[in-house]
This record gives sequence, structure tokens and C-alpha cells, in this order.
Amino acid sequence: MNDKQRAFADYYIETGNATQSYIKAGYSEKGANRSANKLLSNADIAAYIAERVRPTEQKRIATGDEVMEFFTAVMKGEIKDAFDLPPSLQDRLNAAKELAKRTVDIGNKEEYEKDNFMDALKEQLPEVMEKAGEIVET
Repeated sequence: MNDKQRAFADYYIETGNATQSYIKAGYSEKGANRSANKLLSNADIAAYIAERVRPTEQKRIATGDEVMEFFTAVMKGEIKDAFDLPPSLQDRLNAAKELAKRTVDIGNKEEYEKDNFMDALKEQLPEVMEKAGEIVET
């Protein structure tokens, strides 16, 4: 990989814009879009970008356990918003839905189709509303 290609890759990592990175690295504006995409498909450049981005992504991206813990905390009303209020009932239901998507055994796929899932949530809504009322009162 030459210096211009390395500069292109570094700018691309910084901005995520191939065309602008291509021009900023010192290449011609003429045909920049097509040529930038061609550079991105270069095996050496792609490997360089992947190697440089991987450690950053690992630090910034939540693990599966962190996501599950967050959805659980929202569902239980343990997370507070900027006004120190618990999540709304809608937010709690959405968190429960997201948790169910990740934890339900999909052995019988038809049982968990969207309509059936929503029907099950609607059946549980009165109980959830009652619990939400208890939380608001405390």
C-alpha cells in the first residue's frame, strides 16, 4: 500500500465518506466516487481499515449481555430519564418485546409470529398497567 492509499484509508476511517477521503488524500476529483469505491475493494486497503477499526468498535459496541441488562432495567423501570422519571409504559413494553425476541425459544416459529406476540402482549396489558400504576404511586 502506498502513502496515498494509506492516507485515503485513514481519512475513510475518520469520516466514513469514501469520495471525500479520496480527494482529501490527494487524488483527482474527476471520477472520485468510482475510484474511491475501487480503492475500498482493494484487499490491502480493506484489511488495513478492518485492522484499525476493530479495536475501536470493540470498545464502543455493547456486548449482548449489556444489551440484555439494559432492556431488563428499562422493563423493570430501573432506568430514569433526564427528569428522573421511570420509563413510560410504552417504553417498558418495547423493552419486554426486545427481550422476548432475544430470549424466547423459537422452536415453534408460528407461535411467535408478530401478530400472535402482539396478542399475547395485549392480554398482559391490564396486569402491566396495574403494576405501572403501583410504581407511579410509590
